[in-house]
Amino acid sequence: MPKINRETLGEGWLWYPELPEQDAILRSIREATLPFDAASGQAEREIALLREYRTRLIADVVTGRFDAREAAANLPNEFGDAPPEGGVGEADDIVDDDGLDTADDEAVA
Repeated sequence: MPKINRETLGEGWLWYPELPEQDAILRSIREATLPFDAASGQAEREIALLREYRTRLIADVVTGRFDAREAAANLPNEFGDAPPEGGVGEADDIVDDDGLDTADDEAVA
C-alpha cells in the first residue's frame, strides 16, 4: 500500500450531494427518528419522576412519616419466590435489644 501524505490526500476528490439534497436527507432522518426521540424523552421524564419518588420515599422513611416494615414484609425474596409465611420477619428476630447479632451471642456463649 503506497504511503499517503497530506498533499496527496488533499488532492483527492470527495463527492457529496448538493445542498438541497443534503437538506432533504437531514429532513428524512429527522422524520424517521422522531418516534425514537419521543420515546427517549418520555423515558427520561419517567426516570426523573422515579428518582423524585425514591428521594421522597427515603426522606419519609428516615423522618418516620412512613413505616417501611409492612411494605418490606410483602417483598419477594431475592430469587423471585413469594415472601415467606409471615413476611420477612421482625427485627427482634435478628438483632437483640443491645444491638448485637443473635448468632454472635450464641457463638460466644
